[in-house]
Amino acid sequence: NTSIGDGLNPAATEHDANGIAHNMCSFVLLSDGEENTAPFWADVDAAVVDNGCAIHSIALGPQANELLMQQIAGSVMGGSYDYADNVGSVPILAAGDGLAPDAATATTATLSWQNNLSRVYDAKATQIAGRQRFQTAQSLGPDNEEFQEYRFYVDKTSSELVAAVAWQFPTKGEQKIVLIDPAGNDVTPDFQRASTNGTNEVLRVNKPDEGIWRLLVANIFQEYFVSVSGVSDFELYLFIGTPIDQLSQGVKVPLLATFVGPGEPVVGAKVVATVRAPDGTTTDVILYDDGNHGDAEPEDGVYGGFYTATAASDAVVPKEVVENEEPNQLGSYLVTAVGTIGQLRREAQGSFAIETGRDENQNLLPDAWEDYYG
Repeated sequence: NTSIGDGLNPAATEHDANGIAHNMCSFVLLSDGEENTAPFWADVDAAVVDNGCAIHSIALGPQANELLMQQIAGSVMGGSYDYADNVGSVPILAAGDGLAPDAATATTATLSWQNNLSRVYDAKATQIAGRQRFQTAQSLGPDNEEFQEYRFYVDKTSSELVAAVAWQFPTKGEQKIVLIDPAGNDVTPDFQRASTNGTNEVLRVNKPDEGIWRLLVANIFQEYFVSVSGVSDFELYLFIGTPIDQLSQGVKVPLLATFVGPGEPVVGAKVVATVRAPDGTTTDVILYDDGNHGDAEPEDGVYGGFYTATAASDAVVPKEVVENEEPNQLGSYLVTAVGTIGQLRREAQGSFAIETGRDENQNLLPDAWEDYYG
């Protein structure tokens, strides 16, 4: 009984009736995208798009209609598309040493799919709130009651700091989560709340001091996910450069990131985009600010690179090309961009869906790949 229209249309109606004109607005859509009950997206898209509210979609599960969910996200400027698996453990990018500020390189960790869905939603909430994700980490859970420590750097332009810890199985409030400021003092947050379900806790500090902060976590005896974000003038944004209707197997996908500071671009940073293909293959793409990688001008704070492994993820089953027949869907690629310069670190994440490319001569090389390489 999936009806995307029954989800988005009431949201648009609510915004029409009670929205505040000068406030930004966003819708978050979580769905497998397999519409089988009216109203469909096509029935309500005009009314929903007319609101001007950015749509942030999350395609849940490998059988999801990822292309439709991506299309919905792209229907209004400012939207985003993400994919979340719903089975097993999901490989994610995690800081190389907890949340240490010198962790310019990252390692691969795993999260249960439930905690990863929480991670994806956290990224959406951070983006919608106008915050920047400083760093993330995960823990498999301690075997004792000692605190686990996570360190992160807060820059001098930050006007708000938000630390969030999330886990899967409800606790009874025995968790201990403490923030330590750069002077070594325990901080009483301006806001601190644990969920009524006992599966997450959020701490918020206004006008945090610049320097190395510490987050201490204890008494969560299971896997958990840590996210630290804030409102800052140093911002990293990730963009997929190829139009949605051209994302087919074999294409060369431009990955772009803008890194800006107070009134000027951040130049000289190290920016790496890590892409995980549907088959689990992970590829690091270094993004350059030299004007030669689809990044416009050199030293303008726009970093670019190309992901070219879209033809090698899943095998294409040869079949006769049928007029007007939709090609088989290949799956979603997960992208995590990390930008570092000195102690400053920013993360951005996103996804893009690729459909199976045409293979007219049935040699398992997509036509787009053959055309590009001659």
